[in-house]
Amino acid sequence: MSKFQRSHPDGDRLMRFCDGELTAPETAEVRRHLEACWDCRSEVDRLQKTIAECVEYRRTVLREHLPPPPEPWKDIYAQMERIDASMAPPALWRGVWSWLRDVANPRIALPAGAAAAVLLAFVMFRETPRVQAAELLQRAVLAERSAPAKAKRLKIRTRTGSFTRLLPAAGPGPVAALFESARYDWRDPLSARAYGAWSEGLASKSDDVAEDRESFRIRTQTDSGELREASMTLRRADLRAVQGTFVFRNREWVELTELDGEGMNTAGAGPTAEPHAIPANEPALPAVAAPAQPQAASDADELQVWALLHKMQADLGEPVEVSRVEGKVRVSAVGLAVERRREIASELGALNGVEVRFDDPGGVIQSPASDASATLKAGVSPLAAGLERYLGSRLLAEQLASEALDQTDALMTRAHAIRRLMERFPAPAAATLPTAEAATLSSIERDHLVEISAQGAALQRLLSPALGAMGGTVAPALDQPDLFAAARRLEHSVSMLFGSSEVEGEVRELPTRVLSDLARVQALTRRRLASLAPAPARD
Repeated sequence: MSKFQRSHPDGDRLMRFCDGELTAPETAEVRRHLEACWDCRSEVDRLQKTIAECVEYRRTVLREHLPPPPEPWKDIYAQMERIDASMAPPALWRGVWSWLRDVANPRIALPAGAAAAVLLAFVMFRETPRVQAAELLQRAVLAERSAPAKAKRLKIRTRTGSFTRLLPAAGPGPVAALFESARYDWRDPLSARAYGAWSEGLASKSDDVAEDRESFRIRTQTDSGELREASMTLRRADLRAVQGTFVFRNREWVELTELDGEGMNTAGAGPTAEPHAIPANEPALPAVAAPAQPQAASDADELQVWALLHKMQADLGEPVEVSRVEGKVRVSAVGLAVERRREIASELGALNGVEVRFDDPGGVIQSPASDASATLKAGVSPLAAGLERYLGSRLLAEQLASEALDQTDALMTRAHAIRRLMERFPAPAAATLPTAEAATLSSIERDHLVEISAQGAALQRLLSPALGAMGGTVAPALDQPDLFAAARRLEHSVSMLFGSSEVEGEVRELPTRVLSDLARVQALTRRRLASLAPAPARD
């Protein structure tokens, strides 16, 4: 069963649907849900029956027995139409005051005038903050697109510590999992594009915009989704996003600040605002250090560490770094849960020449549970209509998107793990390893390649029937000897297919692009597996 299941509208939303108070997109969304949900359809029938009984009671009982009003209300609609016809706000208000002077009865004129003023103010200004926020974000997105692309250095703060990362971000992790659970694009989180895409997907929200001489600050609050409050600071000079704060349902918060040069805050002089303070209640795990060894750590020593990390699956996107410092193999991590720290320290701490160090005060950010509310939902696919026609319903199309994105993420995680391993042990260094260590290195890589092959086969089974029906074919393979580059291209193609990224090129070419990229990854995986030494026989 897919993790991407649509939640049921609550009672208030169904009541507003019955009363016709939802917006057109909200009404269409509820109506589509009712077509597939017997429970909610029965609830709507019950609400409509209750409303009909109330209307009947008012007509047959209240109207017959209530006394007549002391005097009839004066009809203000003709005057309101004249007000609405005014072209400029000053003329509009002059029309209101002129109407008040024309009304003969002061007891009616004053309340009616006040009601008209309140009504006009509500109509004119109720959407101002949201419209202003949307316009600002739109301008900022255009500015981002016109600016030259470059990597960003972000300072990432949580309630347990801080660290620096270079974006675009890649690979899963505890902070990334928080954003993915909120359906917020983690690849470039400090951008108007990502913020605007998240904001537009909210069913209900409230926006406000504050400004000063240096910047604009957009703040969005919502009661739907995992991300309950977010703010983003845009530099006034070029509308570049320089700081963001995000508060989640589980009371975790994350603050992102772009660094310029040697760690300088590009948002302006002075510290950034402190997000909601939430005291940490989990103890920090002290660093575990092995006794110092007089001999410098070798490739074989480091490979032993990687083999244990692989055994614990700590090489699959967790923020664990392995380096050689002062003759030792140092294992460090940021943002890990306390129990995971203890597990890593227990496995590695006893190795000679290995130092386990956790520099932040205690990681408590954990990946959210894998359920319907804690997953990254695909956007609106440019081929949504074709997928729905082929599969028979929108729900099945969303399920296909969910499962395909999950498989692609898992495949990309394995590709990252192989790349990290090859960076630590490039071909010249790997060729000098003793036989046992070389076999260990090949065994780790083989494990990842076997999983990539299985995930590629699962993607093939998921996507080939639908994309083939839409004219997709496998194009001749391009010269792409790098498995990681091919996996990255496949990830981008799948994200375009399901609306998570902007489409590059013709939409009709997407099915062929996805199938071709998938075939290329599978071919490179098979080629690399064939080049490895045979796996040792197991008893």
